[in-house]
Amino acid sequence: MDCLFAADRGRNASGAAHRTRPHPSRLFGDRDLLGLSDAATADRGDPAPRVAAEQVRSRRILEDVISLCAPEAAADLADRLIARFGSTGAVFAAHPSDRAAIVGQDAVARVFDLVIRAMRHALHEKAMKRPVLADQDALMAYLAFDLQHAPAECLRVLFLNARNELLSEELAFQGTINRVHAYPREIVRKALETQATALLLVHNHPSGDPTPSREDIRLTHAIHAALRPLDIRLHDHLIIARSGTVSLRVSGYLSDGEES
Repeated sequence: MDCLFAADRGRNASGAAHRTRPHPSRLFGDRDLLGLSDAATADRGDPAPRVAAEQVRSRRILEDVISLCAPEAAADLADRLIARFGSTGAVFAAHPSDRAAIVGQDAVARVFDLVIRAMRHALHEKAMKRPVLADQDALMAYLAFDLQHAPAECLRVLFLNARNELLSEELAFQGTINRVHAYPREIVRKALETQATALLLVHNHPSGDPTPSREDIRLTHAIHAALRPLDIRLHDHLIIARSGTVSLRVSGYLSDGEES
């Protein structure tokens, strides 16, 4: 996917100088989410020691999980899972068949499925029990669990009412953003169907870099333009990756005036 700031992260898609514009109703503050320049410089220095330490912790967690039903095989299976996926998050995000190729289809696979379902349910319940925007940490924990290590790019849409309570959560697409004009129609249709007054877009970058691509920005503008005549607010478009999260509103690519 074309990276907008690969050559000059201080320029926008048209080549004009990028300006981060303040907005009184931002979903997230700058200290909580990365701006574009932050995303490119957030991990300076040698990451190898940190990655190695994370893998050690991940291996211990996986061994503990497997030990619940197969203690004699726990160490070996944990090693193989880390060798294949690299982290606990990636193991949990993997397709069940990919995990089963290593741990088998028996009790170990069922324990993993149960742990993942329980974690997802607990995170979803905490994030959605109040208005979605009321607890930023809970919302980001839920979204990151589902998307941060997901192997395929996908767009999640949260449809909200006037109190920012969740009406529906939909997977708009999975794959690559390449049909900018098709998705807005479906999203608008669903917004009208649910009587939503606001939306939050969330998608992941499996590459690990949350920097928005040209397609990301175009899609955001297309959806925003489709919603505006219906008086449906687009709160934000969040891009989640292993190295951080970028808000297109905080970064200046989404405002309630005219797009530039």
